[in-house]
Amino acid sequence: DCYQKDVLSFVTMIAAESAMTEESAVDAALMMIDEMEKEIDVWDPRVIGSVLNALAHWGRAEEALALLSRAMVFNIATDPSSHSSDESVTSSGIKGLNPTNASPCYDSLLRAFAKCALLRRPDKKKIKHSSNKNAKMASATEVLSRARYILLTHMPEVGIQTTNHTCNAVLSGYSALGMGTEAEQLLLEIETLLSQSSSRPSALDTACYNSVLHGYSRDK
Repeated sequence: DCYQKDVLSFVTMIAAESAMTEESAVDAALMMIDEMEKEIDVWDPRVIGSVLNALAHWGRAEEALALLSRAMVFNIATDPSSHSSDESVTSSGIKGLNPTNASPCYDSLLRAFAKCALLRRPDKKKIKHSSNKNAKMASATEVLSRARYILLTHMPEVGIQTTNHTCNAVLSGYSALGMGTEAEQLLLEIETLLSQSSSRPSALDTACYNSVLHGYSRDK
């Protein structure tokens, strides 16, 4: 039984690694997750993290959100209209990830949202009408607003540690879109959040501040 679990974990992580160059391997990794669910009694953060990392690489934010919600055994809120404690995710009795070990998984989730937003960014060369550009930019901004809510509201509510990686995952999303002002505002909100928890050291590092500066340099 233990051997079967180890083989499934190993194959899933191999598929997730292959997905960094071949997107179809992501679907194979997700299928292996379904098989693992039949054999395990607790989710392995290393396996979940590897698949989330593959999903982040391709900007498949909704699937990443669904997977991490499944592993945490509760729905992850992405806006004020939903709350993490409102509804549990069916998990066949499997024990969810420990919040103390889940921060790297949340980092991958937030990177998936950032990449998704980047993929929705309007292409200046292909889109000539300003209305189309504005619609695409609004779509990209909406994706980042959901990531922002996860970082600033959901994670503190459920006890997920805020790290320089989770902060910069969202900051770099705004930076890539040339939204320096929004990145700076988020940085200030993060600083306020961290200051309210005296037991938690600052999660901001040079990379976070660089993301803000790069956002301004790319701004129109």
